[in-house]
This record gives sequence, structure tokens and C-alpha cells, in this order.
Amino acid sequence: MHVVTSWLLLTMVGEVALTSPIDFVYFYQTTATTVGYGDLSPATSLGKLATIFYVQPGGIALFTTLVAKAVASTAAVWRRNMEGRGDFSKLENVTILIGYHPSRTQKMIEQIFAGGQVNGQLVLVTKKEVRISDHRLKYIVAESYASDADLMRAGIKNAQKILVYADDDDQTLAAGLAVCALNTTAHIVAYFDEQHAANLLH
Repeated sequence: MHVVTSWLLLTMVGEVALTSPIDFVYFYQTTATTVGYGDLSPATSLGKLATIFYVQPGGIALFTTLVAKAVASTAAVWRRNMEGRGDFSKLENVTILIGYHPSRTQKMIEQIFAGGQVNGQLVLVTKKEVRISDHRLKYIVAESYASDADLMRAGIKNAQKILVYADDDDQTLAAGLAVCALNTTAHIVAYFDEQHAANLLH
């Protein structure tokens, strides 16, 4: 509305040089961004007053608001991903690692990448916030390793390979059953301490 009313106001005060579509957009942008090249400027006194009291304040406010919203949106997405609240359900060729062990998971990730087994993204599903500084890795924090909603957020539907290594056999079994219910084509590897739990999942 400010852009349109600015154009109407400049038209009303006879600023012919500023009101052609291209020239007006150019003038408005250079004014709003405070670049102010000076090659286009109001020629009449009324045009100068309109620019001083309406076009400049509104244009600058509009521009700074848009920039602030864009930065805030980008920061919110980055923060969600850093806190494990991202949504990777649209990713293709995903490899998912379910479970987190402070002393083992990082080594597993390094071995997975070193072996060239990841064609797309690697997504780690964990039940607590972690700080792994690896740009190749995405992660989500799940309430439960068997949560359909959290597994879907991790991209389980599009996963090609799924590795399950939870805190204990019960959690690994629950996660494995949930995974099998959501993805019937992925290659699944699950680690168990007890053979009978492995047999149940098999």
C-alpha cells in the first residue's frame, strides 16, 4: 500500500520523471534502501515535500521491516535445525541413524562417510540435544525412537538405509518395528545385545 500510495502522491504533484513504472520502482528502491544514487530525484517543491515526509520514512521502514523478517525467518530455521526440531521429510536418498552414544556415534558417522555409503543426507535421530559439528549431518530430537511423527520428520519414508542402535535392546526393538511399519523397502541394520530380541525383529 505504501508503494502504491507513494506513486499516486508523486503523480498528483506532477513528478512526471519519477512515475513511469521502471523509473518509479528504481527511485523507490534506491530511496528505501538509502542508497540514493541521485540520478532520479523530485523536481518540484511538492514532490520534494512528498518524498521527505512520506516516501522516505515509509520506504525505509518497509525495507528494514522486510530485511528484519527475512533474517528472523532464516535464523528461526537455523535454530530449529540446530535444536533438532527440523523437518527433513522431503529429503531424498536419506540414510538414518537412530540412537546416540557419546563415545560411539561420532565414530560410526565417520565410518559411514568414509565407506562412501551415503548418497544423500545422513540424519541422526536422538532423544537429546547433541552438538556434532559436521555439516554433512542433520539431526532431530525425538520423544521416542518409535514415534511415527518423529521418524517421519527424519525422512523415514524416503530412507534407503536405516541403522538402529538405541540405548538398549527394548528401545532398538521398538524402533525397528516402527521403522518396518513405515518403510518396507529400506535396508535396515539393527544392533542387539541379545539374540532373542534380534529374532523378534527379524
